[in-house]
Amino acid sequence: MVELDWLEHDVAGYQLGSRALRIGMRGTDHSDVRAAAADELNVLQLRTGGVAHLSVLEGASVHYLDKVGGQALHSIPSAVGSRLRADTTTSGHALLAWLEPENIDAMFSRVTNLTRELPALHGLLMRVRQQHGLAYSPAEFCRMGIGTVAAPVIGPQGAVAAVSVAVKNGPRLEQIAPLVAHAARRTSQTLFPNWTPPAARRGR
Repeated sequence: MVELDWLEHDVAGYQLGSRALRIGMRGTDHSDVRAAAADELNVLQLRTGGVAHLSVLEGASVHYLDKVGGQALHSIPSAVGSRLRADTTTSGHALLAWLEPENIDAMFSRVTNLTRELPALHGLLMRVRQQHGLAYSPAEFCRMGIGTVAAPVIGPQGAVAAVSVAVKNGPRLEQIAPLVAHAARRTSQTLFPNWTPPAARRGR
C-alpha cells in the first residue's frame, strides 16, 4: 500500500497517501495557490540563491506543493507532493501559529509522545507570532546544515499556505526573512485582490 501511494508511513505512523487523498479531496488541488505563488517563488529563489517552497496545512501534516531551486535544487532533500508532520517543519510552524492553542492540542493529541511536548510547541508558536508570523530554523540546529525561514500566506480565513526558503551555506536567515515575507504578502494579494489583510499576529 505504501509503495502504491495509498498509504504513507513516517515517525507518527501510517496516514493516507497521495492517491487516497486525491480521491477524498478532488476539489482541493490547490492550483489557485500554486498559480498565485509561481512568480514569487522564482523571484525569491533568484534573490536568495536558496530553494523556495510552497506548502499547505492538511490536517497535522504539511503538504509541499512546489519547489524552486535552480542550481541549488538538489542541495535540499525536499520533494513536491511529500507530507511531513507540521510540528517538525518551519513551514508548519508558520502555519500552526495562526491556529488557536486548543485546536493545536486537538490536532496533535493522538500523536504518540507528542502530548508531553505540546508546551514546548506552544512556546515556539508564540515566538513565531511575536516575529510577525516568521518562523526560523537555524542551520546549526539541522544535522545537514540547512537553515530555513517561512512566512504564511494570509487570507480572510487565516493562513492558507506558507512560503519558505531553505539555504545551505548561504546568507543569514535574517537577511532572507524580509524577502520571504514579501513573497508571502504578494501571493496573498494575488489570491485575494479585494481583501485588506490585518496586521501580523502578535503574541498574546
